Amino acid sequence: MVDTGAEFEYLVARVPAMNDTTPEIEQKVREMIMSRSGEERFIMGARMFSAAREMILASLPKDLSSDERKKLLFERVYGIPWSSLGIQ
Repeated sequence: MVDTGAEFEYLVARVPAMNDTTPEIEQKVREMIMSRSGEERFIMGARMFSAAREMILASLPKDLSSDERKKLLFERVYGIPWSSLGIQ
């Protein structure tokens, strides 16, 4: 099993922090999001993931096989090499 938590922390540590949002606006946005139902927040997250997935797929070379595209998609989404999973 892959410890995605550790991998995520590693990736976050590598990305320089950027925040140009004031604490007041950040709090307002959080309140707006949290005022939505759990279902609405879930749907928002699913749509964002879907959009990110489509952007990643669009950036891949067009001549890849279906399996190669899936492996590269996995690697870009989760930030770990497919080969580290020990499966083919």
